[in-house]
Amino acid sequence: MARSNSYAWKKLRLVVLSRDAYACAYCGKDATEVDHIVPIAVDPSLALDIENLQATCRTCNRQKGIRTHPTPKVRRDAVEARFFISHYP
Repeated sequence: MARSNSYAWKKLRLVVLSRDAYACAYCGKDATEVDHIVPIAVDPSLALDIENLQATCRTCNRQKGIRTHPTPKVRRDAVEARFFISHYP
């Protein structure tokens, strides 16, 4: 597994932010962070899997923490819509 400060992670992080137009997947605000949909603690093999990454704002990323599902404050419909759009074109 790559370290969080590795060159590969830094490059992939910028790719994900660009792909998601710097918009938070949960609330739509400006995204500055990248979230692992399935946390690394649950499945370390997905650490650098671009399909497991999404752009998030700092607030939403902190609220989600290491849970695989967002807290009630984060809009669940935004997460579900994003999953279906990315997995079923």
